[in-house]
Amino acid sequence: EDLRLLVAAAADLEAAFGGTPFPAAQADIIRTYLGFLAGGGSGADFLTAYSGFLTQYFDLLRIGGRPGGFALADVSDINAFAAFLARTRGFAQFSAQDRALADAYLAFIANGGNADLFAGSFTDLTEAYFAFLRAGGRPEEFTAASLATVESYLAFLDASGLQRQLSTTDRALLDAYLANGGFTFVGQYRAALDAYFAFLASGQRPSAYDGADIGVLLGYVQTLQSAGLLGSALGDRAQFFADYAAFVQGGGQIDAFGQLNANIFAGYADALNGYFAFLDAGGVPSGYTLADTQVLNSYLAQLAAAGALDRFLGERSAFFADYLAFLQGGGAIDTYAGLNANIFGG
Repeated sequence: EDLRLLVAAAADLEAAFGGTPFPAAQADIIRTYLGFLAGGGSGADFLTAYSGFLTQYFDLLRIGGRPGGFALADVSDINAFAAFLARTRGFAQFSAQDRALADAYLAFIANGGNADLFAGSFTDLTEAYFAFLRAGGRPEEFTAASLATVESYLAFLDASGLQRQLSTTDRALLDAYLANGGFTFVGQYRAALDAYFAFLASGQRPSAYDGADIGVLLGYVQTLQSAGLLGSALGDRAQFFADYAAFVQGGGQIDAFGQLNANIFAGYADALNGYFAFLDAGGVPSGYTLADTQVLNSYLAQLAAAGALDRFLGERSAFFADYLAFLQGGGAIDTYAGLNANIFGG
């Protein structure tokens, strides 16, 4: 009963005789101190014990725990002790992450915030911002908060350790943002991978590429994929790069990936060389039985579109280029004047 009266009169004790029970003591910390003594604690251990409580409380916040469920002390007592430290010795003895968290937490509480909503006030905005970016939005077009606010939140999540509450994908995006000093890396990675894709699309081999190191380019793919940005950054090329990166990371040789045009076109060239030998001997296209001529003509069209006829068909490319142009102009497959069947027949 006496203890309850003392706790209830804490505000009166604070001003009693013109002093305080200990330096910078105010009603809030007096209540916390008396409660600690009532629970069997020693006055000499108060600061040490509550410093430990505060550290564990901050760890609870980082892993997404509910402050109201903290078992070692009431949230009101934690808040009182944190405020007491802020106006006395500060948080120099705490880790850098704890110091960053303490400053933001106290400001949040001082403005009337609910401790259970503290972490979410930072992570919710971050998650919304990242979802916006993954949907193709531009940072400057985000309307839920100013860019300066978002950037300050991202910096705080890293500094305080609260990024542990984010999903794996969001943490990867935050890490990429911090490592690159912003989100301009997305455009830079896209440009580098687009240039590489154009090179590969022409039927050339990765080992011949001198625009950038292949390992670096595949690192770009991994970063974009881990951050959930591969689709929005690379569009219809995303799956190719995802499969290619997985192939190489699984031990595949960079030139051996089956989806590379260099390998696909090599197969086309083999089929077309066999077709050419048949035509060169005087055969007519409609009489060719080793492959469907419509399929062979589609091979020609793909090679031509990629600018790869010379690369894969060599000295035969001129004949096939003219034959393809004839077919695309509406000519029948057997009536091209350059066929030996028609030359010999003449």
